[in-house]
Amino acid sequence: SAWHVGMAAQYVLEDIADIPVRVELASEFRYRKMPLNQKALVIVVSQSGETADTLAALRLAKEKGITTMAIVNVVGSSIAREADKVFYTLAGPEISVATTKAYSAQLAAMYCLAVQFAKVRGKITEEQYSYYISELLTLPEKMQKALEDKERIQWFAAKYANAHDVFFVGRGIDYAVCLEGSLKLKEISYIHSEAYAAGELKHGTISLIEQGTLIIGVLTQSELYEKTISNMLECKSRGAYLMGLTSQFTTYSLYDCGKINSVRVIRLYESLCQYRSSGVWVTTQEWLSERFMLPESQRSNFAEMKRTFINPALKKINANTPLKAAMTQNEDGRLVFTIVDSKN
Repeated sequence: SAWHVGMAAQYVLEDIADIPVRVELASEFRYRKMPLNQKALVIVVSQSGETADTLAALRLAKEKGITTMAIVNVVGSSIAREADKVFYTLAGPEISVATTKAYSAQLAAMYCLAVQFAKVRGKITEEQYSYYISELLTLPEKMQKALEDKERIQWFAAKYANAHDVFFVGRGIDYAVCLEGSLKLKEISYIHSEAYAAGELKHGTISLIEQGTLIIGVLTQSELYEKTISNMLECKSRGAYLMGLTSQFTTYSLYDCGKINSVRVIRLYESLCQYRSSGVWVTTQEWLSERFMLPESQRSNFAEMKRTFINPALKKINANTPLKAAMTQNEDGRLVFTIVDSKN
């Protein structure tokens, strides 16, 4: 998990701070003979601060005269004492075998470093700096919001609890998130799971996809959304079942919903607000229920579904965009969403 934090940090540091980053497993770093720049900074990440391989890698870097920094959770641990600088995450004792809060805290620490480096190097403005910090401070609220979907997530998990193989796919930083998601699934459920860069699926891996294989796509980057969806559809053509974890909702997914109607999108009603084109979406109540990942117990109660999931989407669209959205139910039970551009 610490390595996965480094993988995510690599994208962030290179993107906003313009610093070249190389991520290494501590167990491999200590045995490699690689050229090292003495002006570099070696950041070691460990929850306990006592990980043997990480401690050995830290000592090797210090022997070569390279400045070291530790991101650790346990105060006074060996790595914290021996590193030149230390950034305590102070997440508290990690009780579970599969790291949860320690991973999240390490990731937040890396983001803080990246933002500060970018500011010091003049790569971001004061306004951007303030924006990034304010966004970091909203993370607890956003995490709580995701946890409020417990029933829908439990329904989906129960449906695929007996899966034999699960593949996580993503591009860019989404791929780094996939690595940790796949590890968590293996550690907790004992289901075989692998994470792949979405663009590499076609190079052999796709031959492992068979009828009913669950593909979880992480699609949080608007510029890579279409490409990842395209890779997921290749898997669907082989019988895979698709789930999307995203905050994006584009005209592609709207008009091509016949192809990707098995993509389950968590927080879809928030994503609807990002739709920026006029059009009409007609679907059945059952299909909408699937889209919203509603438990069976809630599907027959249309009024509750409308109050809880549909109305917030329409309200956000009407309040935050130049679009006007409405929803009606025909006599045959079909739901009609109408979204029009008020300026046109």
